[in-house]
Amino acid sequence: MPLHATKFNISWLEKKDSDGTPVKRWLKQGTKPSSFICTLCKTDELCCGNKGWQSVESHMNNKKHRDTLKLIKENTTFTVQTEPNSTQSQPSSSSSNISTVTLASQAKTMSFSDQVTRAETLWAMNTARHGYSYLSCDESAHLFQNMFPDSDIAQKFKMERAKLSYTISHGLGPFFHRNVVQDIKQCERFVLCFDEQKNHQNNKQLDLFLKYWSVQNQGVVTRYYKSILLGHAPANVIRDSIVDSFRTDGIDINRLLMIGRDNPNVNKTVERLIDEELKKGGGELLKLGSCNIHVVHNAFKAGTTVSCWHIQDFCIDLWSWFCRSPARKEDFVKLGEELNEEVEKSILYFVCTRWVLLGKVVDRILSEETRKSLALLSKDEKETFFRDVRNIFQSIASYLKLNLPLNNSFLRDLKILGPSYRSDPQAIDAIVRIGRFIPGLLSSNEIDLLNDEWLMYSIETIDDSWLIKRKYNDLHGREHIEYHEIDYYWNKVFSIVRVNGHPKYSTLRKLVKNVLIVSHGNADVERGFSTNGNILTEERTLLSEKSINGLRAIYDGVEYLGDGSVHKIPISIDMLRAVQKSFALYKEESSKMKALAAAQQQENEQFQKVDVEKKKLLEQEQELMLKYKKLQLEGKTAQLLLDEGNKRIENSLRKEDFKDVHAAHVLNKSGTEKIKVIDEEMTKLMENVAIIQQKRAHAEHEQSRKKRKLAAEQVLTRAENTHSNL
Repeated sequence: MPLHATKFNISWLEKKDSDGTPVKRWLKQGTKPSSFICTLCKTDELCCGNKGWQSVESHMNNKKHRDTLKLIKENTTFTVQTEPNSTQSQPSSSSSNISTVTLASQAKTMSFSDQVTRAETLWAMNTARHGYSYLSCDESAHLFQNMFPDSDIAQKFKMERAKLSYTISHGLGPFFHRNVVQDIKQCERFVLCFDEQKNHQNNKQLDLFLKYWSVQNQGVVTRYYKSILLGHAPANVIRDSIVDSFRTDGIDINRLLMIGRDNPNVNKTVERLIDEELKKGGGELLKLGSCNIHVVHNAFKAGTTVSCWHIQDFCIDLWSWFCRSPARKEDFVKLGEELNEEVEKSILYFVCTRWVLLGKVVDRILSEETRKSLALLSKDEKETFFRDVRNIFQSIASYLKLNLPLNNSFLRDLKILGPSYRSDPQAIDAIVRIGRFIPGLLSSNEIDLLNDEWLMYSIETIDDSWLIKRKYNDLHGREHIEYHEIDYYWNKVFSIVRVNGHPKYSTLRKLVKNVLIVSHGNADVERGFSTNGNILTEERTLLSEKSINGLRAIYDGVEYLGDGSVHKIPISIDMLRAVQKSFALYKEESSKMKALAAAQQQENEQFQKVDVEKKKLLEQEQELMLKYKKLQLEGKTAQLLLDEGNKRIENSLRKEDFKDVHAAHVLNKSGTEKIKVIDEEMTKLMENVAIIQQKRAHAEHEQSRKKRKLAAEQVLTRAENTHSNL
């Protein structure tokens, strides 16, 4: 071996072989600094001291290695497991701290039915990813059978609209949702980002995203969580929807670090209500304000509109002029060709809420050549022009200064997480302030440990490959450096261990992981609005909430697990079983909903009978009340007879004329008897009215009770359906 042998470089693990497979799946460092091991071929230690990386390339290009890798790829995704060295207890200085690496046992070859399900799963994910209509898949099976007549899988492939629907809503959608929930349960804290938008169903669609440090990905991720359809959307309804969703999935709301939101008053109230919910359990939200991207856009709006240029109106008018007329658009392109100039084929559209992008629109219209026209202006015109430019910049700066959190010491301290600040003398105090600022994350003892761990980190040896992703030269020969993202760098730092194998920066890791997930904008949620527009078009307004969630969950899963490509997603047995069980879950839910609909129809029929009975009782009551009023009139007539008889008796006694006494007595007696009869009839009528009113009140009470019971059963049925899909 040469005196200055090439040592194994950790950065080699980030490379890929000619098939695009990461070499870290099979490449490991040997016990010697200049050796490596292929866990795939189960080789002894191979030397890389002479040729370095070329030795690794030579091995991975040999036929045995490539055939073994191809065989494993065709059967299943392989993983590398690290096991403690069985010889560790033996006294050996060369192997006491080395772990042997073995290949995980390969799964059994996939059955034919599973291979068919795998093909159907890929097609369902592709449909969701690209927004194909369900109807367009009705003839997909016949198409594939004609395209691949020699394929047994294609002959058994079936994916019509109904199967596609329940595969998405009850199979793949819940599968990817479970994947997010399982990942979120492993993290320390998470951030909730939300926003709502009116969709084509004329509903408010509340989209929820979760930002956290993923154990699976070993970095910061922002994942789609779920969508909730609302009518009225006051703050308390949004709060209840969020809290109930977490409770249904078993996510502890006390691990919620902060809320990423826009700045409307209703969102401020939602943040306050959820903070109150956390305080009931002894927690508290980290509050840093709203999305600052909107502040930047509004700053450019303030600067642009302070002048009298009306740039935005000009850009929109020009776009409309060419966009609405194919003839004018063709003339525009031809004119550019005649002038022998490189012109774009179309004018960009300016969105009135994205003021930062106004510059791109103006550049497309004017190009850099327009700057030469400044020389043609007079002195006064130049002064006016540059005065306007100065006012624009001053307005932008004033707005940013007024609305950005420039005086927030916590945000200022976060700059020390950059690799260039690790040796800064102020960094130790800053990291302690950061630890104290985040509510409920670190204990007093852990904050004390931050000081020591940062000191060790400041003198740590950092490999350049942790910072630099690649170096390249452009067409002009200028060198450029592309850096890794900050979470990649810190994940490498967290991988450093002590002699005993324990993490070297356990407290710093706990803090930094939860600082890097702090929301600094609501762009992820708003980008999701474009996805909503592609999924829920004007032709798909009948999609259920479960289908919408399934489509969005699959779209996010493809982006996250397959880097936007369906064929890159690892198809696991659990995914296939979820697809195979989707029909049973769909039938079970349909049966429950049909039973519930039948019960509701039966209740409605009973309600109608009760309504008819109530109507009859009301008519009887009204009829009795008419009789009562008639008796009241008869009673008044009888009272008049009685009064007339009494009056005649009084007159006869006063005049001592007894001739009229007999007639008066007859009137008196007749009136008295009639009043008595009327009183008895009125009493009976009122008793009957009271009985009827009591029956009507009882019927209304029973009807209200049954309605509440039916509503509760509907809620329980939906909850059971949700749990059965999880």
